[in-house]
Order: sequence, then C-alpha cells, then structure tokens
Amino acid sequence: MKDLRELALDGIIYKKAYDVGIYPASIEGGPMEYKERDAYKKGWNDADLKGIDNVMLIRGFIESLSPDNKKYLEELLLEDVVDFFIEDGKVLAYINMSDTFAWGCADAEDVPVEKLESVYDLYKQFGQDGLTAWVADCRNMEPLKYWQRDKYKEAMKLIKERK
Repeated sequence: MKDLRELALDGIIYKKAYDVGIYPASIEGGPMEYKERDAYKKGWNDADLKGIDNVMLIRGFIESLSPDNKKYLEELLLEDVVDFFIEDGKVLAYINMSDTFAWGCADAEDVPVEKLESVYDLYKQFGQDGLTAWVADCRNMEPLKYWQRDKYKEAMKLIKERK
C-alpha cells in the first residue's frame, strides 16, 4: 500500500501530466459564437491518451534519476516549486519565473538534473528568494527591484561564496 507521500506525488504527476492544452469546445465568428465539435474533435480521447503518455514520461524521468536527485525533485514537486515541459518525448523540469525579471512576462528557467541539489538547498534555506537568486545567477542578471529582498541578497551572497 502506498503511503501518503507517494499518493501525493502520484496526484501531482497526474495533475501536471494532464495539463496538455486540448479543449472540448470552440468559439468562432461573432460575439462568442459557439461551435459544437464532433466527437473526435472534442478532444477528450486525444487529451486522455496524451495525459497517459505524459504520466509515463514523467514517471520514467523521475525513476531515471539517482536516488539523491530523485529525492530533491520529489521534494520540489511536493512544494510546487518545479513543473515539467515535455517535447518530443523528453521531460524537462523548470521553475516558473513569470513577472520576476520583467513585469507582464511569461518566463521559466530549466533546471538541469545536475542542479537539482543546489536548487533544493536554496529553496529550503530561502524559499522563493533562493529560487530567484539561483535563476539570477544562471542568467547573470538582476530580477526586478521588487524581488531584491533581504533573503534574495543573502541567497546571492551564499551562491557567490560557493563559487
């Protein structure tokens, strides 16, 4: 029987895997003119199959990690820190950085497997400010002034000391 942690991770993986952007209805023409789609175009079958594929890809990705990196990624998933991007059967973990380096800007930073420990450590010590510092260091750029709080500055100092 699975413990609560395993069940939570399963739920998170399913939630992320099924966010595939297939919608069952469409709007065409004038002010909100609704167009019914046929059974296939409604997309439910495609969405379900794509979701199942994505679950398997994400699980395979997680299982391919070393025990330590698997632990770091699972902890970051449980904290809702990382998400996944899947393209051509390849899974990438990323951190959402929208509105951090520019207002009104959708933005994300890939987290290479070999950096999971560093991201995990900074998040545990500094929360979101640690993630912001990690990305700022990766990009060699400063976030918006709003995000340059004391914890961010502490995290940046630690990153520089570790180099």
